[in-house]
Amino acid sequence: MQHLKSKPTYLYKIATAQQWDKMCEFGIQHNQGSALDQTDGYLHLSLSHQVERIAKKYFSGKDELKLIIVTYSVVSELIKWEPNSKGELFPHSYGQLPTEAVSNVLTIESQDYDFNRFKY
Repeated sequence: MQHLKSKPTYLYKIATAQQWDKMCEFGIQHNQGSALDQTDGYLHLSLSHQVERIAKKYFSGKDELKLIIVTYSVVSELIKWEPNSKGELFPHSYGQLPTEAVSNVLTIESQDYDFNRFKY
Protein backbone atom coordinates (compact mmCIF):
# COMPACT_ATOMS: atom_id res chain seq x y z
CA MET A 1 0.00 0.00 0.00
CA GLN A 2 1.17 3.52 -0.79
CA HIS A 3 1.67 6.22 1.79
CA LEU A 4 1.04 9.92 1.35
CA LYS A 5 4.28 11.78 0.77
CA SER A 6 2.79 15.05 1.94
CA LYS A 7 -0.54 16.42 3.05
CA PRO A 8 -2.59 17.82 0.18
CA THR A 9 -3.86 21.39 0.18
CA TYR A 10 -7.14 20.39 -1.46
CA LEU A 11 -9.33 17.37 -2.05
CA TYR A 12 -11.74 17.14 -4.97
CA LYS A 13 -15.22 15.78 -5.43
CA ILE A 14 -16.82 15.38 -8.83
CA ALA A 15 -20.60 15.57 -8.82
CA THR A 16 -23.42 16.20 -11.22
CA ALA A 17 -25.17 19.56 -10.94
CA GLN A 18 -28.18 17.77 -9.41
CA GLN A 19 -25.99 16.05 -6.79
CA TRP A 20 -24.33 19.37 -5.93
CA ASP A 21 -27.75 21.01 -5.54
CA LYS A 22 -28.73 18.24 -3.08
CA MET A 23 -25.46 18.69 -1.19
CA CYS A 24 -26.17 22.41 -0.87
CA GLU A 25 -29.64 21.69 0.47
CA PHE A 26 -29.03 18.63 2.67
CA GLY A 27 -25.29 18.59 3.38
CA ILE A 28 -22.12 17.32 1.79
CA GLN A 29 -22.33 13.62 2.54
CA HIS A 30 -22.56 10.28 0.77
CA ASN A 31 -26.38 10.27 0.79
CA GLN A 32 -26.33 13.23 -1.62
CA GLY A 33 -23.48 11.92 -3.79
CA SER A 34 -23.19 9.45 -6.63
CA ALA A 35 -24.75 5.98 -6.70
CA LEU A 36 -21.30 4.63 -5.81
CA ASP A 37 -21.10 6.97 -2.78
CA GLN A 38 -24.52 5.83 -1.63
CA THR A 39 -23.76 2.12 -2.16
CA ASP A 40 -20.36 2.25 -0.45
CA GLY A 41 -21.59 4.43 2.43
CA TYR A 42 -18.96 7.13 2.11
CA LEU A 43 -18.11 10.12 -0.06
CA HIS A 44 -15.43 9.37 -2.64
CA LEU A 45 -12.92 12.19 -2.98
CA SER A 46 -9.76 12.52 -5.05
CA LEU A 47 -6.35 14.10 -5.10
CA SER A 48 -5.54 16.51 -7.93
CA HIS A 49 -3.69 13.93 -10.02
CA GLN A 50 -6.67 11.52 -9.77
CA VAL A 51 -9.44 13.91 -10.84
CA GLU A 52 -9.25 13.60 -14.62
CA ARG A 53 -9.06 9.80 -14.54
CA ILE A 54 -12.02 9.57 -12.17
CA ALA A 55 -14.08 11.95 -14.33
CA LYS A 56 -13.46 9.87 -17.42
CA LYS A 57 -14.09 6.55 -15.67
CA TYR A 58 -17.26 7.38 -13.72
CA PHE A 59 -18.76 10.48 -15.34
CA SER A 60 -18.23 9.98 -19.06
CA GLY A 61 -21.22 11.27 -21.02
CA LYS A 62 -22.67 13.25 -18.12
CA ASP A 63 -23.59 16.88 -18.71
CA GLU A 64 -22.47 19.80 -16.56
CA LEU A 65 -20.38 18.32 -13.82
CA LYS A 66 -19.20 20.18 -10.75
CA LEU A 67 -15.67 20.00 -9.44
CA ILE A 68 -15.98 20.69 -5.73
CA ILE A 69 -12.71 21.86 -4.22
CA VAL A 70 -12.40 21.09 -0.52
CA THR A 71 -9.73 22.52 1.79
CA TYR A 72 -8.00 19.52 3.32
CA SER A 73 -6.92 21.23 6.55
CA VAL A 74 -10.59 21.88 7.40
CA VAL A 75 -11.65 18.24 6.89
CA SER A 76 -8.48 16.26 7.67
CA GLU A 77 -10.00 14.70 10.80
CA LEU A 78 -12.99 13.47 8.76
CA ILE A 79 -10.91 11.77 6.06
CA LYS A 80 -9.93 8.14 5.95
CA TRP A 81 -7.25 7.20 3.39
CA GLU A 82 -8.03 3.87 1.77
CA PRO A 83 -6.46 1.98 -1.13
CA ASN A 84 -8.29 1.04 -4.29
CA SER A 85 -7.83 -2.43 -5.84
CA LYS A 86 -4.41 -1.35 -7.17
CA GLY A 87 -3.21 -0.02 -3.83
CA GLU A 88 -3.55 3.67 -4.74
CA LEU A 89 -4.73 5.76 -1.79
CA PHE A 90 -7.94 7.75 -2.08
CA PRO A 91 -9.54 10.07 0.49
CA HIS A 92 -12.95 8.99 1.74
CA SER A 93 -15.35 10.79 4.06
CA TYR A 94 -17.71 8.75 6.20
CA GLY A 95 -19.33 11.83 7.69
CA GLN A 96 -20.73 15.15 6.58
CA LEU A 97 -18.22 17.69 5.30
CA PRO A 98 -18.74 21.24 6.56
CA THR A 99 -19.79 23.67 3.85
CA GLU A 100 -17.06 26.09 4.95
CA ALA A 101 -14.54 23.50 3.75
CA VAL A 102 -15.57 24.14 0.13
CA SER A 103 -13.16 26.70 -1.28
CA ASN A 104 -14.55 26.69 -4.83
CA VAL A 105 -16.93 24.89 -7.18
CA LEU A 106 -16.09 24.80 -10.87
CA THR A 107 -18.46 23.84 -13.67
CA ILE A 108 -17.19 21.30 -16.17
CA GLU A 109 -19.16 21.33 -19.38
CA SER A 110 -20.15 18.14 -21.20
CA GLN A 111 -17.16 16.07 -22.33
CA ASP A 112 -14.77 18.88 -21.35
CA TYR A 113 -12.36 16.81 -19.32
CA ASP A 114 -9.26 18.90 -19.99
CA PHE A 115 -8.62 19.61 -16.33
CA ASN A 116 -5.32 21.32 -17.13
CA ARG A 117 -7.27 24.48 -17.95
CA PHE A 118 -8.53 24.77 -14.39
CA LYS A 119 -6.38 26.43 -11.75
CA TYR A 120 -6.99 23.93 -8.99
